[in-house]
Amino acid sequence: MPSLQPVAESHNAIPHAGAVSLGDLIRRHRGERGWSLRRLAQESGLDPGYLSRVEQGAAPSDAAIDALVRSLALPGLAVDQLRLLKALDDVTPYEAEVLARLLQALRAAPGRRTAGSPPARTG
Repeated sequence: MPSLQPVAESHNAIPHAGAVSLGDLIRRHRGERGWSLRRLAQESGLDPGYLSRVEQGAAPSDAAIDALVRSLALPGLAVDQLRLLKALDDVTPYEAEVLARLLQALRAAPGRRTAGSPPARTG
């Protein structure tokens, strides 16, 4: 298997899942509200011990993510970050590198659509 050369650090690179953890993101949003784990548990209906384990790195269920999104009133970007971090939880550094290269290739592709641009017409 060919080895991959490191992708230059840029906005195009996909950070390894460990760069920002799902638990870190939840803890940050909880802290921004000044909430204790107990308060987040009350608001979300989740067990405080479970929430503590999630903040320490355990993967939450999809139902738990939905409860956290509702209780923390997270904006769309934060919701997407939570779901992405959960999906990337098992990505190896090699896979992250492959994903970064794929993303770079897609961004450099001719006729690349930008956010808000209409799809290309076919036919």
